[in-house]
Amino acid sequence: MSLELDVKPEQLVELSKKDPESEPLTLKQAKHLADLRFTFSATAKKPLAEAGEKDMVGAGLSIGIGDSELAEYRVVDEMAYYRLDVKKFGELIGFPTPSAEDIDALVPEDESKGIKAVLTGGWVKLDTKELKEAGEAGGAAKDEKKADKAEKKLLDGLRKLFDREITIKDKGSRDGAQHLVATGPVRTLLTGMVDKLRTYAKDMPGGSDGLPTDEDLKGLPNKKISIDFAVKNGELAGATTDLAPLIDDLKKGEKFGLSVTFGEGNKITAPSGATQIHLEDLAAGFGFGPFGRTGEPGDPEDVGYDEFSDEDLDYEEFADEDLGYDDLSDEGV
Repeated sequence: MSLELDVKPEQLVELSKKDPESEPLTLKQAKHLADLRFTFSATAKKPLAEAGEKDMVGAGLSIGIGDSELAEYRVVDEMAYYRLDVKKFGELIGFPTPSAEDIDALVPEDESKGIKAVLTGGWVKLDTKELKEAGEAGGAAKDEKKADKAEKKLLDGLRKLFDREITIKDKGSRDGAQHLVATGPVRTLLTGMVDKLRTYAKDMPGGSDGLPTDEDLKGLPNKKISIDFAVKNGELAGATTDLAPLIDDLKKGEKFGLSVTFGEGNKITAPSGATQIHLEDLAAGFGFGPFGRTGEPGDPEDVGYDEFSDEDLDYEEFADEDLGYDDLSDEGV
């Protein structure tokens, strides 16, 4: 499954100027954002529609820009693999990133090799048991039977909400696919979904953390949007929508498209040469990013950033072609 924006970089620049508390995007940053692509793939012993957690063989999530990968996450054979292209990420957020030589100077010799691998864009691997134990220690563990019951009740509640609020029209055949268009009021639907999530969240992993408040939802426009679902050979092939009705600052006639494509994914494999790392190492590694050694946001002196300027890092000299987008492929994800 792939998710992409269909928007002009110039639109993103203009929209970013509406936020008085943030720096506007540069055209280069906006181009990167417009090219962002999110891809999720999974393989299982059974068809995905029937597969449970124990049937899953592998899963992968990648965030790409154009044809290259910005960040990747894979789970294969009880191991989780991570990679972040730190240089490209720095370009995207407008933050100078140290070179490999600078990292060698910043990271003490006695620190984990995994930290350097993270900061230089290499693959690292982590035993999923550690992630599970960390989740249980943080109170994320839930009774599986209760969680399953809660999930079924939630899905049933969402179906009833959608049946009540969404209208579906058959738009006929186009480009080799049957098109069904679903239309509904955004605020009403999101409010109903959040209400259902709150009702059953106590018995589900993650609980209600991060859910929007009633005040957040009141600020949403209650305009209707439509989603065009494309069905080929009885299977969902993709969906597209235009979010422009929800964005007040767009000019008349401008669109803000979002598309999701479904299809057969590539085999998910374990990347070679990944460096073993542990959760405590990963937390410590953030001490050499825009965080302190303790993992707390803040003091640049903790990481020696005061010794490096934009000039020292040649940040201003980066060009689009320097990013080497064509040097990477998305094979294996």
